[in-house]
Amino acid sequence: MQTDKINSFFIQPVRFFAKGKKNAATNILSRSQLIKNFKILRNFAIFILLANSVSNYILNYSYSFFVTALAAIIVICTTYFINDKFFKAVRYLFVCTICVSICTISYVEGIVTGGYLFLFVLLIITAFIFDFEESKALIISYITILASFLFIFTIAPLHSIIQPLNEITEKSFFIGNLFCAAIITCILSFILLRHNFKNSKFLVEKQQFLDAIYNTSLDGVFIVEVNTMRIKDCNSQSIKLFDVKDKTFVLNKPISSLFKDFGSNDKISEIFENKKESWQGDITCCTTNGLEFPGYVSIVPFIYGEIAFKKINILDISDIKKAQAELLIAKEKAENAIKIKSTFLSNMSHELRTPLNGIIGTANLLLDEASMPEQKEHFNLLKYSSEHMLNLINDVLDFSKIEADKMILEKTSFNLKDFFIKIQSLFAGQFVNKGLLLELLIDEKLNRYFLGDETRLSQVLNNLITNAFKFTENGKVVVTAKMIGGNSKNASIYFSVKDSGIGISEKQQKIIFHSFTQGDTTTTRKFGGTGLGLSISKNIVELYKGQLEVESKKGEGSNFYFTIELDLQLNNKNFVNENVMSTLTSLTNLKVLIAEDNKINMMVARKFLRKWNIIPSEALNGIEALNKFKEEEFDVLLIDLEMPEMDGYETINIIRKTNEAIPVIAFTAAVYDNMHADLISKGFTDYIQKPFRPEDLHRKLAKYTAKECSL
Repeated sequence: MQTDKINSFFIQPVRFFAKGKKNAATNILSRSQLIKNFKILRNFAIFILLANSVSNYILNYSYSFFVTALAAIIVICTTYFINDKFFKAVRYLFVCTICVSICTISYVEGIVTGGYLFLFVLLIITAFIFDFEESKALIISYITILASFLFIFTIAPLHSIIQPLNEITEKSFFIGNLFCAAIITCILSFILLRHNFKNSKFLVEKQQFLDAIYNTSLDGVFIVEVNTMRIKDCNSQSIKLFDVKDKTFVLNKPISSLFKDFGSNDKISEIFENKKESWQGDITCCTTNGLEFPGYVSIVPFIYGEIAFKKINILDISDIKKAQAELLIAKEKAENAIKIKSTFLSNMSHELRTPLNGIIGTANLLLDEASMPEQKEHFNLLKYSSEHMLNLINDVLDFSKIEADKMILEKTSFNLKDFFIKIQSLFAGQFVNKGLLLELLIDEKLNRYFLGDETRLSQVLNNLITNAFKFTENGKVVVTAKMIGGNSKNASIYFSVKDSGIGISEKQQKIIFHSFTQGDTTTTRKFGGTGLGLSISKNIVELYKGQLEVESKKGEGSNFYFTIELDLQLNNKNFVNENVMSTLTSLTNLKVLIAEDNKINMMVARKFLRKWNIIPSEALNGIEALNKFKEEEFDVLLIDLEMPEMDGYETINIIRKTNEAIPVIAFTAAVYDNMHADLISKGFTDYIQKPFRPEDLHRKLAKYTAKECSL
């Protein structure tokens, strides 16, 4: 019996979680209904009071007329205050007005006229204008009505002594009051019964609707009492899912019977026993027949009637797991096929390169030897065709390396400015022959050594320039390289190759980076190529953690660009121009404070300063630099921007508070836009870029200390 009672509460889990919202909605509905009921009763009261007032006026009962008319006026005035703000007060006023008017009429006309009969009606009225949950309001109303009864039957006279009435009039008043009270009671009873019927019908329909949602769910839903860990209710899908005849076979059974390894797996036990936390995940479930299936389980705790429960949703994901397994097998097969293909392409490419190298070498030897003019033309054609085939094979080989994830970037030292000079010399002849201009816009800051894979970077730019050359008939190709940021360890460099060629449509831009793809079939027929160049270039840029992108319009040219980070090669000997070094003059007895936390950078700077007969003083951070600045006098300060304890910005800020004239040169590897103006605004006199050129450092030291410089 107890189980059935509990089960009736769990027909729809939504009820538990929507309880707050449902109650809020019910309260809103109750208030609306209460206001509606009050308006009906107010209209009844006004009608009765006005009718009595007219009757009393005609019969010349002035006291009765005064009481009923005043009560009618008060009730009519309540019309203007029937809203959410004043509704509670208006109801109290209504009850008090009716009680006072009944008591007064009973005293004026006597008890025998039956005015007290309306107090019984008023008891019913309170059920219409007060919600049952408003217990305080109900008690106050009932006390007021009871007090009115006591007043009437203890104070009021049996027959009127203020306004004498004859026996016939008293009987007429009693019959009229009895009739009106009976009619109002019948009407109110009918309204109450109809209202209750509508509520009952609404609740039944709502329950049926919720039952339909509960039992048509694709999940198996169980309601479990946390303290006992036993099942208290379940939906229809649960019965199908666990292969039982009806819910009686699972009710009051432990939840552990539904899951495999429940007792031996502490984690699963902890999940179910935790009263407060929700959980989602995969658990192996067991049917009553011992069959197992993977289930996606969702556990949500809730409190109902001060008892802790958990709603457990179980979804059979056997089909999903099967599809995942098949997908994994297909993925492994595809990966194996790619490896086999890549191995085949790699082997074939290597095998083909050997005879091609022989052909190219032989063609070069024949071109160097004396030959007839028509033979030389044939040899040139042979050389061009074999070199073109070698390039195609190299593309296939690189592509196979990328697919096999075997392409690795090397780290060698190279000068970027020299790098671009080589590229320019490589393409110069081709551009001149075609009547095109190859323009290089190279940032002077790139005239330094970096660590990277020069060959792969060259491959990317060669590919982009070759494409630009191939698809441009008139105008020029502009190659741009500039430093856009950096720090003491690396630099961010922007590269772009812009042409005035045929351009690329928006549709073609979406596919040109795909393997074996070109803009369209006519491009392949007209210009040739494997369609691997951009795909390989894109993958090389991505190995540098960059992204190769394109901006283009059909007929207006294209701009391929990317940004990558390259490590700085510090203290490279080639960075020092020995010829220039020999011309630098001595800066004898110049006192320079160097604040630098990198010991190697400090050693290099010290070496050059002493070579120029400068007296260096060293500090490893901003705090040491400030202490030495206070203790000694210096001609120039070299301050690193990035230091522990106190960086260069804090240091210069403190120095400028006491000395605005001393030259302070920022000693940094950082690179950013408007760097010079920014450092000047922060108090620095100038800056030296690391790795520094000795001649630049010498020139600035001489400049800011008014020393003669031969440079």
